[in-house]
Amino acid sequence: MAENQSTVENAKEKLDRWLKDGITTPGGKLPSERELGELLGIKRMTLRQALLNLEAESKIFRKDRKGWFVTQPRFNYSPELSASFQRAAIEQGREPSWGFTEKNRTSDIPETLAPLIASDTIN
Repeated sequence: MAENQSTVENAKEKLDRWLKDGITTPGGKLPSERELGELLGIKRMTLRQALLNLEAESKIFRKDRKGWFVTQPRFNYSPELSASFQRAAIEQGREPSWGFTEKNRTSDIPETLAPLIASDTIN
């Protein structure tokens, strides 16, 4: 078990080094598990554990049936500061955009708001 753990750790360290050296760009796809296993000379289950460890550190992420991808660097922005969102995005190599996550119209007033709206119309 200890020998297997060191193999996983060695594979993780090598993959981490490859990520730092730019094996692929942020958001880019890693080679298949089969290819990575062959490159590292390890079994697929050992490789998968190393990949899961890197995923736990938020360095890579997995899309079902698509493969493993390198995570984007974290976007640093605080809306509490007076800095421009657009400027912060551009400075971090991103393209700023705005949009709705959900858009719908409500026709019924929730019961909890009805008394507040009624009191506003009377005054």
